[in-house]
Amino acid sequence: MQSSIYSKIEDILKHSDKPLTCTELFDKSEIRQEVNSTDEVSDRLGYLWRRGLVTRVPSPKLGVKSARYAYSWRNNTTKARKPVSIDDVTRRTKFNGLDAKRSADGSIVLTSDEFEIVIRKRYQ
Repeated sequence: MQSSIYSKIEDILKHSDKPLTCTELFDKSEIRQEVNSTDEVSDRLGYLWRRGLVTRVPSPKLGVKSARYAYSWRNNTTKARKPVSIDDVTRRTKFNGLDAKRSADGSIVLTSDEFEIVIRKRYQ
């Protein structure tokens, strides 16, 4: 099952004291049961990194074939991105050719020469 490998990687990285490489993760029996090679572990780690769930640092070269990066689970203190809110756009602004303005109902309208995008808060 694909999702179980991700949850196992998450659990191991959250409980690790140091960043781990794909080789170190592959050496864990619970990971080895799910994948066939360190390349598959590396692919999963790359996916998690692109989604912003893990951080990566260059790993030290220990031999001829060493992992390039070591990964650790991203916690709340290491989050680099701030979520964008509708309240952040308060006046008319230009974004790469798009004109952004706030409407009276609180929505944001992005317009260009060819189209218009309206962004509203989701009411639940």
